[in-house]
Amino acid sequence: MPYRMFTFLLIIFGSLLIGENYYNQYKRINESGGELRLLDKVIFSKPSNVEQKFLTNIPTETEVPPTTQPIKIANKPVLRSRSNSHCPPRTEKPIQYDRKDKIFTWKNENGRKVITNQPEQKLSNAIEINDLKINEYNLPDLYFDLNIEYKYVGSTYQLKNNLENSLKNVYRIVSSLLGKERLRLSTVNLRIFESSNSFHKFRKSFAPGTNENTGGFYQHGKGINLAATYAHQNLNDIIKVSLHESFHVLAQEIFTNTPTWFNEGMAEYFETMTLANAISTIHSQPNWSNLLRTNRKITLNHLVTMKPNDFYSKNNLQNSLHYASAWSLISYLMQHSEGRQFLKKYMQSMYDNYCLDTPTLQLIAQYYPGGSKTLEKNWHQWISRSSQFTQTWEFNKG
Repeated sequence: MPYRMFTFLLIIFGSLLIGENYYNQYKRINESGGELRLLDKVIFSKPSNVEQKFLTNIPTETEVPPTTQPIKIANKPVLRSRSNSHCPPRTEKPIQYDRKDKIFTWKNENGRKVITNQPEQKLSNAIEINDLKINEYNLPDLYFDLNIEYKYVGSTYQLKNNLENSLKNVYRIVSSLLGKERLRLSTVNLRIFESSNSFHKFRKSFAPGTNENTGGFYQHGKGINLAATYAHQNLNDIIKVSLHESFHVLAQEIFTNTPTWFNEGMAEYFETMTLANAISTIHSQPNWSNLLRTNRKITLNHLVTMKPNDFYSKNNLQNSLHYASAWSLISYLMQHSEGRQFLKKYMQSMYDNYCLDTPTLQLIAQYYPGGSKTLEKNWHQWISRSSQFTQTWEFNKG
């Protein structure tokens, strides 16, 4: 009898110790965010508190800039983690596009598009696509989830149709540089308000850190992926701001963090897009060209290593020069095969090194013929001669 009692008390004491251990783990997780697993079963789960960033033309918080002198191993840069950036893990695997059989697509319970070669028997709205030939033209239908919400008293069909086709072509251009094998499902939620008043009322409540004078802003995060603007008097202005802010969301979806010069330069490049018979034409920006020719040119080193707080200067002239310089560098690179090849390698490097610093100068030295000195010389000469251009992008429908 005493032996049984001792065994019983020992079991109780051991259970209390185990329970206290799990309670302490639960307490730590409850304070920090995370999950506790027991034999591969989640017995408690709480999402981490990830601070949302409100991103506009004037940033509201400082990011850690790309390092300008990364460590070298065998002449290759070692990328450093962004210690102050919020980088959620990539939980979605890249969508497999190389299929020989039937493809099925539907939206899951979270509203996300699902693409697979297996039919979903539980959902009646599954769409079967037979013998789908996947090429650059139909990539947005598989990888790009675009949602446009607008309240506008003007030509709503013209606006929606233009924005949908333009943003799909933005995606096609980005994917043509990035490559199919790196594409992931990307979501952009574009919201266009009927007036400046309704837009700013929403902005103040949803993104109070944004600038009073902004004509649009974007916010990226779980289930948000928002680009917002309002119905400007000129239809072209609505399209320009929508394209600009939507690219920011798309860049966040694909790369998470990008150097400021690239992010703003690409957004400025795409905002001049016009459509005619499914062909996209990118136009130059004379105001930026004139500004650059009448002011001292920014060095390549300074532009590509600039911290966000320095790029978004409170000095209006400096701020404009930074935007104009970023636009002109992207535009110059897009005009030439060697420039587009560099952008391809640059974007692939950002994608492959998810959430790590981008050593732009070293990537220029590695992938641009002649390195940074040659690129700066050619870029500055292009600005001085004539940076007026049109560039067309046409995609084969197969």
